[in-house]
Formats: sequence, C-alpha cells, structure tokens
Amino acid sequence: MAGEIFVANLMSEPGHPLKQFGTGDKTTLSGDNRPDLLKFYEKYYASSNMKLALISSAPLETLSAKAKKYFSDIENRPVKVPEVQQPLENH
Repeated sequence: MAGEIFVANLMSEPGHPLKQFGTGDKTTLSGDNRPDLLKFYEKYYASSNMKLALISSAPLETLSAKAKKYFSDIENRPVKVPEVQQPLENH
C-alpha cells in the first residue's frame, strides 16, 4: 500500500492532491502538529465530507449501532470540498 501511494505521488501532475501527500517517520512527524490538525479539522472535517464502509460478518444491526455510536456526533456543517484539477491517470 505505501509503495502504491509513493508511486501515485510520483506520477501525479503538479497541483494534484496526491502531490501533497507524503509519508513520515518519527523525525518528520515529531513536531507540534496540533495547529495543522486544527486547521485541517476546521477546513474539511464534517460528516457531509465523509464516507463510511463497514465490512464484517457481524449482523447489520450490530454494525449500524456501532456506526451510530462512533460517528453520529460528527457535526454536519458546510465545508469546502477540495477540487481535484485532474484525475490521476493510469500509467
């Protein structure tokens, strides 16, 4: 998976959202990321921007209850969805 993300990052056009994604380690991720996380949260984090997929052998009622328990408190508010300039092409 990480290798696929790395290749997609390399092959994507400048300005494509995949160009903004990278991986990190303890050195690059050890700083104070709270301000960046809060900015991301305010800009994008809303239930209207989310999709949820559950895969399990558990009964539908159980999955539905867990989804409601863990995700129903996420506020549904208007947030801007980032525009993708150009889809990533298969190379």
